[in-house]
Amino acid sequence: LGTRLDDRLLDQLLQHETGLSGKGEIGKLLQVHPLSIKVLLGPLFKPGASRTGSVSTKQKCARLIALAVISAENVAIQEATEQANGSSNISTDTEEISLTSKLISGSQLCETVENKVSFTVTADEVNGEEGLSPGRKLSSLALNNAVVAQGVVMWATEIAKGPEFVTSASYQTLTPSILSLLRLISVQHPFTRRAIIDIPFIFLKHSNSEISFKKMNALKEQSLRLLLFLFVKGEVKHVLGEITERLRQKDNSEIDASLVRYLVGGMLDIIFPPYSLPLVRCLGQLLSSPRCVEALRSTYFNDAQKKKLTKVIEDFQGVVKSPGGRNGDISLVATLVSAYS
Repeated sequence: LGTRLDDRLLDQLLQHETGLSGKGEIGKLLQVHPLSIKVLLGPLFKPGASRTGSVSTKQKCARLIALAVISAENVAIQEATEQANGSSNISTDTEEISLTSKLISGSQLCETVENKVSFTVTADEVNGEEGLSPGRKLSSLALNNAVVAQGVVMWATEIAKGPEFVTSASYQTLTPSILSLLRLISVQHPFTRRAIIDIPFIFLKHSNSEISFKKMNALKEQSLRLLLFLFVKGEVKHVLGEITERLRQKDNSEIDASLVRYLVGGMLDIIFPPYSLPLVRCLGQLLSSPRCVEALRSTYFNDAQKKKLTKVIEDFQGVVKSPGGRNGDISLVATLVSAYS
């Protein structure tokens, strides 16, 4: 997505909106090519050299995105009306000028908060923006506008990936704000969850010798709590799959033994029977990884948590014998029994 956009290209795209082909054509075209929306969000939300300083370019990118959103909403309304045999009362109140303005505001607010030491996020309903801090304004915009939320997730990803961020003076205070904002966005906009899953793993890679081990570990624990939150919100397969893959990589040190214990301890606190076969398979793969076994068999994993783990594995034995269980499932749970007995 390294495409560079200039005013000439954007003008050519906008001509399709007002040209002889009829109003709405460019919105329809962009809507069926979602990758183009990411390209247009880049100059607005990506930090550093990727973010355009041109007000004109920002305006044009934001307008094109707004047109695509309106087109997508109209298609959804049409489909709902057809399914309801023409009796649907669904309508859209999205306006091109208003959404364009919100996208530009979101872009400016991201640029503002990234230069602060920290910012405040809120899930509270906001009536008017007068007197609000930049963080609260950004929270409100992202929670109430799906496309702004998508831009904020892109911004957070690029901020976390930037090599200069982890060494910055604001790293240890700005990181909690970013992770908190992502958690709120994931609640309001489920479609962002897959992209958000990648961001905690970026933070887990970070290292800064000028920050104490205790503080650095606390930030990594907050990253794991975001993964646990996404786990609860239904992203079980993807969260567990990503963690298991990293634990099975011998040269991957993102998640050390203490973090493995913190993560699994958190999972044991939030899962309850009856367990499904997909959960047994996903969690079983994680628990059977050598690094996980080593971390959980340690004396640092307290007795209460070990008892919970033993009970979960016992329950898994019953699940794999139920209809739908396969020989591979029985073997997996037998491996867990052997590893943790």
